[in-house]
Amino acid sequence: MPIYGLFAAGAAICFFVMMLYAAKVEKLTKGVSQVFCVIALPVCLITARLVFVLASAGYYFSTIAQPLKMLNFFDGGYAMTGVLAGLLLAAIWTAKITKAPFGKIMDAAALAVILPLALLRFAESFTSLGLGREVINLTLKGNGFFGFMDDMGTVRHAVFHYEAAYALLLLVVMLAVRKVNWRAGDKAFLFFSLYGAAQIVFESMRDDFHMLWGFVRAQQVFAIFMPIAAIVVCSIRIAKKKGSVKPLIPYWIGTAGCVALGIIKEFDIDTSKNLFVDYGMMALAVGVLAAIAVWLIIKDNRKAA
Repeated sequence: MPIYGLFAAGAAICFFVMMLYAAKVEKLTKGVSQVFCVIALPVCLITARLVFVLASAGYYFSTIAQPLKMLNFFDGGYAMTGVLAGLLLAAIWTAKITKAPFGKIMDAAALAVILPLALLRFAESFTSLGLGREVINLTLKGNGFFGFMDDMGTVRHAVFHYEAAYALLLLVVMLAVRKVNWRAGDKAFLFFSLYGAAQIVFESMRDDFHMLWGFVRAQQVFAIFMPIAAIVVCSIRIAKKKGSVKPLIPYWIGTAGCVALGIIKEFDIDTSKNLFVDYGMMALAVGVLAAIAVWLIIKDNRKAA
């Protein structure tokens, strides 16, 4: 855990540096990134802990019957979703203090948070978090990227490696669109849509009992709403421009179908006879969900241009 703390400190420094760069990309006035970082650090720490303890309230109130331990920041853990929520709150307060556009601050934060996110995911290798089921395939078992030996000597899927690698892929995407002239805040929507959709699968692959609600993971549920939020907001904008919701109905049907298929596959995975097929179908569902969100973002900005 001390090693993870060092990585967390490094991630905070990395975020500050990346935020300076992202602020220039978004043409934020001087000093906005510094104000945002000063606010974001304590806020993200608190919200990460708050989301964790609220999602794990049953453990504190019933399992150990010691609710006061919720106040112990070193007992249990934190939630990555809470970190992202903290960035949102910090952006709101920074916008009020500096009068900078909230959307542009969020666009900058979305770019700045990805590399620190990759560092934090990789740092899970020094904890008991981020491991999946036992690796059966001999080729994958002998590969250090896919397989990671736990304390019991079992080689399990290194889900934290998958998440870290995906974060780096997200960084490439966000750098590619950094100069695209979209409505302020829509690049943040792009980030949350792509992050949330993938996290639905990654959370399902985890087998570490972190923030577990029965057989469903709290952060998996939270992740579903990230691309859906983009779909809802962009749908409202497009509907107002067109004066009709009819052109959006196919997208909504597709969204409902993707969510339904994802839920069905989550149930199937527990008793699956072919995890590759079931995870493949879940990945397809969330991939289409992300594609709908991204297409509506593009469509909305084309109409706005």
